[in-house]
Amino acid sequence: MLKGNSRQLFFLFLIFVGIAALVVLQSVRISQVKNRDTIRKQDLAKVQVFLESYYAKNKSYPGANFQRELPKDPISLLNYFYAASTDRQKYHLLARIENTEDTKYRKGLEGNCGASCTYGVASPGANITEILK
Repeated sequence: MLKGNSRQLFFLFLIFVGIAALVVLQSVRISQVKNRDTIRKQDLAKVQVFLESYYAKNKSYPGANFQRELPKDPISLLNYFYAASTDRQKYHLLARIENTEDTKYRKGLEGNCGASCTYGVASPGANITEILK
């Protein structure tokens, strides 16, 4: 059985191990968040390439029905958000990223991302914060 100083050292050791475990778990969680955000950004970049190719052939972007063709978010399993202007000359493509420290993180983007949209890309000449008409 532990006595006096040995007992205190043992408890200090347990506290140290607990704190170290929490730091490791937090690092893993941050890594997972960044990985999911990378997937989201890559998905939107691929869709953007498709949209520009579509525009080159059709001289307009797809209409609202294109929303159903989008990939799904890795967490919510909802499609990313797509909106085209009425004349289909501009679009927004939005997602919800988790890392609030990301330099591309934006609050309050207009779209249905299952929660608020926080990342987006847009057609050339469009801004992701403008309301499309």
